[in-house]
Amino acid sequence: MTVAREEGFPAKAVKVPSWQAPPTEASSGGSEMAEGNAFVARAVVASVFGGAHSNWQEFDGQVRAIEDGTTAGATNWIAGILRRIDSGEARFPLVMMKLSVPGYGPGVAVRERSEFERAEEQLCEVEAKLTEAERRNRQLSKETREALTAGVEQCLRGYALWQIESHNGLRLREIEHRDAKLIKRSGQRHRQLFKKLESYLTRSRDAVAKLEVCVCVYYAALRVL
Repeated sequence: MTVAREEGFPAKAVKVPSWQAPPTEASSGGSEMAEGNAFVARAVVASVFGGAHSNWQEFDGQVRAIEDGTTAGATNWIAGILRRIDSGEARFPLVMMKLSVPGYGPGVAVRERSEFERAEEQLCEVEAKLTEAERRNRQLSKETREALTAGVEQCLRGYALWQIESHNGLRLREIEHRDAKLIKRSGQRHRQLFKKLESYLTRSRDAVAKLEVCVCVYYAALRVL
């Protein structure tokens, strides 16, 4: 079956495989035509999008339109898919293999599978490296937190010791000043006491001398008698 291109593209005949060609109006009735259109639409969408949810939603409206439309709608839609394949817009090699596009076959499938397996291995390696990096990050965070805690505790202990030493130094200075004042006052008192004692001794010697004179006068008077 030959399918015409969409509007705006060169008028080039596109060969549609027999399994993709919808039944003609001459070969079956209206109900069989609708069933054929729906079958072709589902087959092409399943081949192109592999059951992907987002892509199925993208073409869901077109599939429903084909189910309710005519053979011309299905034909034009299939022609659009083939146009995308010819222009390199198809995203999955599996589409081209199922649509019998030259250059896509089991070798491509094996290569794609090996590339997918390598990608999975690289993903596993990246995940392993990420896990190791997270583990090292947690360990480094723990060590950093412990080091900071120890440093803070050491600083607090040093600050407490400095406060104690400063208080003791101030207290010692106060005691030294007080001791110096007491010594000074004690010396002054000693000097004052020494002066008082010296004055008392002087007065005592004078009193004794006067008393001796009086006694001598008294003895002399007794002798005269």
